[in-house]
Amino acid sequence: MQTKSFIFIAAALLAAPVFAQSFPSTPDDDHGPAGLWMGFVQRGGNRSPATVELSDDHDKWAGSFVVGGVSTPVDNVRVSGNVVHFDLPGEGSFDGKIDGDTFAGSVSGRRKGSFELTRRETDNPIEDEGP
Repeated sequence: MQTKSFIFIAAALLAAPVFAQSFPSTPDDDHGPAGLWMGFVQRGGNRSPATVELSDDHDKWAGSFVVGGVSTPVDNVRVSGNVVHFDLPGEGSFDGKIDGDTFAGSVSGRRKGSFELTRRETDNPIEDEGP
């Protein structure tokens, strides 16, 4: 009887990696929102390069927003799964969703708009993709 149990367990262990690869990845498989995000903010017909850096220190989120070479700490960073919110003092609130290496959403406040950022591994300059 022990031989049959051993064979069953061995077969299950050998098949597990193949079986696991047949399922799509989940949001838990990626890095989450922490890291460097670079892209553009669109407001009133103007498109500006932007960088957001988010960090998680034991579930206490923090971040900074860089536009026009000026870095500003963000306030009220909230993360729930793949949904992220933060406030940029004097500019408004940013609400977005992360889908893989894309972080996109809307800007509310005195100048409404949208943003689309891409995860970056290094601090490479943003290349202008045109209007």
